[in-house]
Amino acid sequence: MTSFAAVASPAFVTRKFSSLRSGPQAMSDNRTMSGTTNGTLSIALDVNDHPVHIANLCIIVPALLLNLSLLISILRNNAVLLKGNIAGSKMETAVLNKTIFALLVSSLYNGLVILSSSALTLADGITPLIGGPDGCNANLELSAKEIMSRFTLVVFGYLGIFVFFCTSIVLALERHWVIRFGKSLSRHVIGIVYGIGFVFYCIIMAAFTVAHINSTYNGGFIFKYARPFAMPGSPSLLVKSLFLTGLAFFPVSIVFILAVYARSYLLVAKVVDENVLVSTSESESEEERRWLGIRAKRGVLLRCTLMSVGCLIFYAAIIGFMFAFKVNQVAGRRSGSRRASDASCKGAVNSSWDVVLSVLLPTLDILWTPVLILWVQGMHRTYFLRDLKHLVQSLRGRQ
Repeated sequence: MTSFAAVASPAFVTRKFSSLRSGPQAMSDNRTMSGTTNGTLSIALDVNDHPVHIANLCIIVPALLLNLSLLISILRNNAVLLKGNIAGSKMETAVLNKTIFALLVSSLYNGLVILSSSALTLADGITPLIGGPDGCNANLELSAKEIMSRFTLVVFGYLGIFVFFCTSIVLALERHWVIRFGKSLSRHVIGIVYGIGFVFYCIIMAAFTVAHINSTYNGGFIFKYARPFAMPGSPSLLVKSLFLTGLAFFPVSIVFILAVYARSYLLVAKVVDENVLVSTSESESEEERRWLGIRAKRGVLLRCTLMSVGCLIFYAAIIGFMFAFKVNQVAGRRSGSRRASDASCKGAVNSSWDVVLSVLLPTLDILWTPVLILWVQGMHRTYFLRDLKHLVQSLRGRQ
């Protein structure tokens, strides 16, 4: 992937940009910006982010098909996979199945928004930006159509990712509730989780809205765009503070999910140990009972790890990067340090690894979610494979 180039010659900018786009509008297509770093610095924007988005499409399309196929299988077998009509555990199974269904729906929704974002980028509907502090993109004007596209993707993109995280929290709590209290999670607790998520979502939307209102010609959307996460580019300290506050929901959620699954494992491990101690089977030696307990705990540990590792792998890196980036901006503005801002601008120009992280990792989670459900939920896997087998047989019969 080609990185951004920073040069001191305006002529180089013209030659570079002309090689990327031809025609009379080559220099009026809002792809060139200027900033100031110890004098005059012109920035030539290399728009070759296309390989990342092409790779993104190659992942997201099969991921969407897998999500959709699993959802169809659940609806076809809703008596068991959604309503939980299993003797002895209907209520507990129903809540778990509905949570899994909601997780798949939010995953499919997020995948569609990611697909739209990459498609718009490849069609030049979204201008690739340098990112970095506000000065890097200060002179870039966006069309009214692009501002609307960006705002739409921000509103629906963050809505999807907040719902996904809230559903992941509910899933972790539901399993913990059954293990600890022997009953399903109450609707009251579920409502609190989604209510808290909605408050933080509104805070992030307030940051983008204030940035848009305060902007005179670019709608406040001068940021390096990536779905599902994007950052407002307004220099306002209020905007940055609001955005950081709303963004705090995600790292707190990740830590909370990890803690809940860790606590669930400890509870199950304690129950297993107690059952091993009270076992009176004469056919099993103490060593055999101890080994069976270890195997049971390993299975629970694996499931808890798999259920929690997705948030850590696919979101922790980009969220940490965004937090560090915005905190540095706020600190630099309070100290009035121009040199720090200029250094950040150079760093944004010379690096593009954050684009790969912010574009590809959330897409991999869209694929990971249905794979994980099929892995750990035996009932879902059985019905899905049965439906897949029937589909293959049906297609062969038509030939």
